[in-house]
Amino acid sequence: MLQDKQAMRDFWDRRPCGSNTSAKPHGTKEFFDDIEAYRYRVEPCIKDFARFEDSKAKRVLEVGVGMGTDSIQFVRHGARFTGIDLSWQSLRFTQQRFRASNYVCPLFQADAEVLPFPANVFDVVYSWGVLLCVKNIRAAVAEVWRVLRPGGKAVVMLYHKNSLNYWISIMVIRRLAYWLLRSRVGLAIVDSLSRLDRTLRTKLERTGSLRGFTEELQRKGSLTDQELLNMSTDGPGLPYTSVYTRQEVQLLFSKFRIVKTNVCCLYEQNVPFCTFLPQIVKTWLAGRCGWFLVVEATK
Repeated sequence: MLQDKQAMRDFWDRRPCGSNTSAKPHGTKEFFDDIEAYRYRVEPCIKDFARFEDSKAKRVLEVGVGMGTDSIQFVRHGARFTGIDLSWQSLRFTQQRFRASNYVCPLFQADAEVLPFPANVFDVVYSWGVLLCVKNIRAAVAEVWRVLRPGGKAVVMLYHKNSLNYWISIMVIRRLAYWLLRSRVGLAIVDSLSRLDRTLRTKLERTGSLRGFTEELQRKGSLTDQELLNMSTDGPGLPYTSVYTRQEVQLLFSKFRIVKTNVCCLYEQNVPFCTFLPQIVKTWLAGRCGWFLVVEATK
């Protein structure tokens, strides 16, 4: 277990979430501005569920601060903010971001399964796309419940198993692509296509080089569904990630008094036929087969 956590920490220290979405010098205002603009352009539903504007004077804990992009929104809106992350590098970037805007907030390196806070402290516990990387997620959810005050709310984003991105993009298209990458001919084909298609090249560069994918595939040989999922979210080397159905989420958060689930974010760039659909159809699909499963649970 400790070895798994060390591997996860090392992975995010090497590539803090979102740090590869800007080519500007690391730590500069322009660097952070680029990351923020990209995040909310690609995942606009974050603001709908985080409701940063409602956090004034509330005690907010973010589990997994990443680059501090959502963290600083809470702070700007007057929250009494505290953040944790397993990755030192992520905490360093978030600290830089706060200092650039003259904010001072407590940040801790901590494990989501053992939060270093007393019970009944926070009004909001927020975690966007982080708990899905925790193998013992039941322990993490139990900790979220413990540190929330009665009436407090958890807002957690997990990956949705019954999504087009999971079943079409990952289980079909990416499986085929990874199969191609195992051969020299296939690698040449994918490399050639990426040279012709700037968008594909950009995606490959953001999620890991062709060499990185190829080395990982050669090392593993065939891929299980779990290994395929791990490689298809944040690139080669991610130790673990997970997907959930609405029913599984209800069980996972059963200790909470009220549990609401919402689905959003179609990630249409990963599902080829979605590009040609009318916007009204895309919106309908996003609410049913989107990649993000957002949990709003009240203690």
